Amino acid sequence: MNVSLQLQQIKDTGVRVDSCAYGSISAFAFKTKLNFFFTTFKIFINKWLAGLTVTVPSNIAGIFILSELYIEYYNNYIYVGATPTFIGSVADASMLIAKYSAEDYVQL
Repeated sequence: MNVSLQLQQIKDTGVRVDSCAYGSISAFAFKTKLNFFFTTFKIFINKWLAGLTVTVPSNIAGIFILSELYIEYYNNYIYVGATPTFIGSVADASMLIAKYSAEDYVQL
């Protein structure tokens, strides 16, 4: 599966101005201008990102197909998600259940 990248939102709300060498600047004004800058140039950044493609394996062992890949960065955490769709046979499902049954992992 070829994945194209797109920037949907950049918003910085945690701007703090400790010092400024050329005068005084309001943290609110700086945050507002920074958000405006990202909003304005998001179009150009997305055009550049559209030229890049990342190949992600979509077929896993012939049993699952991945779709709806989702990557998000927020508050110093990266969230990655995908939707697996089972395409195997009943025998494949039985094999997976037998191989990864809960009894093997529960210790009393």
